[in-house]
Amino acid sequence: MKNPNGYGSIYRQKGNRRKPFVVRITVGWREDGKRISKILGTYATQKEANEVLVSYNRSPYDIDSKKLKFKEVFEKWSKLAYEKIAKNTISGYNQSFRYCEPLHDKVFSNLRTENYQELFNFLKISFGTKRQLRLLIKQLYTYGMQYDIVEKDYSKFIDVGKRSTVIEKIPFSVEEIDTLFQNIEHECVDTVLFMIYTGIRVSEMMDLKKENVNLVDGYFTVVNSKTTSGKGRIIPIHSKIMNLVIERFTKSKEYLFENENSKSKFYYTTYLAQRFTPLMKKLNMKHTPHECRHTFATLLSKVNGNSTSIKEMIGHSSYALTEKFYTHKELDDLKKELEKLT
Repeated sequence: MKNPNGYGSIYRQKGNRRKPFVVRITVGWREDGKRISKILGTYATQKEANEVLVSYNRSPYDIDSKKLKFKEVFEKWSKLAYEKIAKNTISGYNQSFRYCEPLHDKVFSNLRTENYQELFNFLKISFGTKRQLRLLIKQLYTYGMQYDIVEKDYSKFIDVGKRSTVIEKIPFSVEEIDTLFQNIEHECVDTVLFMIYTGIRVSEMMDLKKENVNLVDGYFTVVNSKTTSGKGRIIPIHSKIMNLVIERFTKSKEYLFENENSKSKFYYTTYLAQRFTPLMKKLNMKHTPHECRHTFATLLSKVNGNSTSIKEMIGHSSYALTEKFYTHKELDDLKKELEKLT
């Protein structure tokens, strides 16, 4: 039986092809009466192609949505979802999105279980953080199925592992810190020392812009943080790393610590895979980025650092920072506590 006008068609391409059958659909008409066509896809058998064409005509969808990348689906979903959820929840989703950086430019409808599992197996994050990440992906699939971007939810097949006992955080030793200074010419050593001497989270370091750094008075302001208490906190720049900060400031465009290859900001997965982990192997050290932050708190505690000052600089949620503006005296007090570190 002949298909009705505008139904679409199937034709076979010449040559020896793995998927020779092409499904073409009608998406509109020109003023002269000629049809406007688009390719729905290519298929291995005529039967498969026919099933796709029939399915499309039963429930037409925007075929361009099938080409949306992961980051584009996130942008569309977040534009709607963020109007209804709290700021802390938004911050959590944004952090999860940053962890998905290897998937950002991949076509969402082409992603499969193995793509997600490879990412989850690589990430050195907690069980709870992995669950939060899987929740974000599930939200994207719910949105994708609602708007005919995908037909199947692959988030349900992601294995986040089992909740394990808390792994002890091992701070960098004094000898290891000396080794870092001795190898300062190596790529990214300055980022590790920066985290050790500031207590800043790795995500906060990635988001730190040059405009947030005051070289004259020797401090920087954390603008983006995963906690309310961490956002807007002031951290002095220790004298031992001041030259490293100045060098980065001079070379960088927008962000203080930029990917030397792309001259754009770092993302966690890229930083971990291409910078931090290779450096630890090269220097025969076994640490995570978060242990830099743990080292900062440990060192300050050992030199009897003022507990309030420590909380202010680290940005623990247990400390409610009610006033975001510091007097010179308060800033000097923070600097005195920080300079106790050798």
